[in-house]
Amino acid sequence: MVGGLDQVRTGAIPRGDASSFVATAGSAIAGLYESLGHPFSWPAPWWFAWRHDVGQERFDTLFGRVPRPSWEVRIGSVEDEVVLGRGWSRPAGDAGGSRFRWSIGPRSTLLVTLTAPEPRILVFGAAGSQSPSGALQTIDVYVNGKLVRRLDLRAATAEHVVVVPRVFWVEGLNEIALTSAWQLSPADARALGEAPGSGFRLDAFALRPAGPTPD
Repeated sequence: MVGGLDQVRTGAIPRGDASSFVATAGSAIAGLYESLGHPFSWPAPWWFAWRHDVGQERFDTLFGRVPRPSWEVRIGSVEDEVVLGRGWSRPAGDAGGSRFRWSIGPRSTLLVTLTAPEPRILVFGAAGSQSPSGALQTIDVYVNGKLVRRLDLRAATAEHVVVVPRVFWVEGLNEIALTSAWQLSPADARALGEAPGSGFRLDAFALRPAGPTPD
């Protein structure tokens, strides 16, 4: 548990200053909550953090929100953190004013809560990282651990549309994973002005009902 001495050590309570007991207690509870999630949901936050490689506090924000039939998110904006899983850089921008995030590592994920399963359309605004050898970037799109489709990404941002049948989705939390064929080394990333470990950039993400399609 986060105690008063720990808060002095970490700077949450200034040394030598008088502090309100309410403020101190509130800070301690906030630290405990951030580390472990809501205590009455234990051990679910621990399992959730291990399963999706995210902070335990995300358990409450994801499972506590109302499922939606669709999602539309501007990546790189303040709203994108509601769907981000593992494997993303901090928000970035280019000279044209576009905002985006780099994938970091071979696997990057998006977490969405959905209403009842139905065919849906995934839409990505994405571009492959530059390759020193000129290699084309490909990403595999998985939904809840099942491969849906492979996409070829050019160096210029383009819209990519993937129709996903109903059988891939579940009601509640769904994980969309994007795995890249290769990632930039630190040296290549510095030379190209891109993020170390990146394979592609994501500018936009949408998930919409598709209407009846074959399963």
